[in-house]
Amino acid sequence: WAVAACTIFLLLPVRSFVVAPAEVVPVMPMPVRAPIAGTIASMAVPPNTAVHAGDVVTRFDRAVLQSERDAASHELEVAQARYSEALQGGMDDPKVRSEIGPLQAKVGEQAAELRRRQWILDHADVRSPGEGVIIYDDPADWMGRPVERGEKLALLAKPDSTRIAIHIPSAEMIALADNAPVQFFDDLRPDRPHRGHVVFRGYFPETSAQGVESVTLRADLDGNPIRLGTKGEARVLGGRRPLILWLLHRPIFWLRPWLGL
Repeated sequence: WAVAACTIFLLLPVRSFVVAPAEVVPVMPMPVRAPIAGTIASMAVPPNTAVHAGDVVTRFDRAVLQSERDAASHELEVAQARYSEALQGGMDDPKVRSEIGPLQAKVGEQAAELRRRQWILDHADVRSPGEGVIIYDDPADWMGRPVERGEKLALLAKPDSTRIAIHIPSAEMIALADNAPVQFFDDLRPDRPHRGHVVFRGYFPETSAQGVESVTLRADLDGNPIRLGTKGEARVLGGRRPLILWLLHRPIFWLRPWLGL
């Protein structure tokens, strides 16, 4: 009887689950991109700072941009002077008169170049496109960094969110439904779990900050939004399987390469 009871017990179906680190992330963040190419002088606001539309977020190094603008202004002055000389001398000299057209075109080109350089200089301060919280990495990593036009500098998001990112180590991954149930225990109130469901699953494992190969899931929570950056643990529920298979899940994973399975 003891053997039969133990066998029945091990064959009982149980709900599989995995527990992994999680944090609150923005649902639909707006990227703040570099309008020009140049070198970052500084980030004007610290990470996770509330900003309004038009607030300066990033400052480019203006020294090079100013020198390029001044050089364009000087070239325009030179072109205008040559054009004026050609107009005055062309009255009597046919050769000089033939140069008036090209010199006039040169003035137009230099004027356009000056306007372009002035526009670049005017956009050396990158401003927030809306209201929210600015999210980016360590400010020290941005100082002196060259960036290209259109490169993402930061994210603008609402200060609260109902979405979490879950980082499950590949070795602990289990079979999950597309909308698998989730419980999120945040570090501030671990006794009050937030319930939700998975809305996205990464296709390829990524190396986390701790150097662990992990699969990223995103889940939407029910109820009130939580402050961005709030960390905790997420419990993701999988399907039902016999208890013995659940207990042997990790040993089978580690022994599979040795057994050739």
